[in-house]
Amino acid sequence: MPEVPALSVPVLIEDFEQLRESLGIESWTIIGHSSGGAYALDYALAHPRVIDRLILDCPALDTDATDRHRLPRAAALLDAAGMPEEAERCRELAGREQRLSAEDRSWEAMTPLGAQYLDLFFADAEGRRRYEEITDAAPDGLDWSKSWSHRPLLADMYVDRLPQLPSLTMPSMLVHGDADLVAAPAIVDAYRAATGGPVATIANAGHFSFVERPTEYVDAVMGFLRG
Repeated sequence: MPEVPALSVPVLIEDFEQLRESLGIESWTIIGHSSGGAYALDYALAHPRVIDRLILDCPALDTDATDRHRLPRAAALLDAAGMPEEAERCRELAGREQRLSAEDRSWEAMTPLGAQYLDLFFADAEGRRRYEEITDAAPDGLDWSKSWSHRPLLADMYVDRLPQLPSLTMPSMLVHGDADLVAAPAIVDAYRAATGGPVATIANAGHFSFVERPTEYVDAVMGFLRG
């Protein structure tokens, strides 16, 4: 990640647009997964004329809503692991009256789960096994620390983008696993009410439905693209 310019959402949006121009693409369909769904939405609102269709895949459109949905699940796992104090910390955060922000560092409340933390992202052990099989097959020397290159954007991830959904002008779809904890029910319901766009719910899948249930995922996305 270059130090100049400093990473920000406007820099990302400009990168997306420069990529499109460099490739000579007049218009395109974009898919944004997780926090990428938030940036895909930002890009779609900034450059609506160059986007044919928008697919929001388990989008993190309001991390406050995500945390309030996910923290109680983490608390249950912590209780089962014999860590009641850590579980109570998760419940306290989830029950706060004021909105959660990056300053609350809610993800740290879940880290006592250790390796079990990853279970929050999958519907079952088989889904996690498939994911780990793919990541274990990555080339030697791959720098996984780069996955944290988005840290400068943590504060922005807590911006509530749900009020922006009615401003979308292109056809859009939301796809998510029925066990996904990032696209919380409040986010899915807000998308449906604001856009009237289709919602594809992949059964027996979590946050990585394209890994856990690839056939069903492709069918849902291609069905939308074919109209």
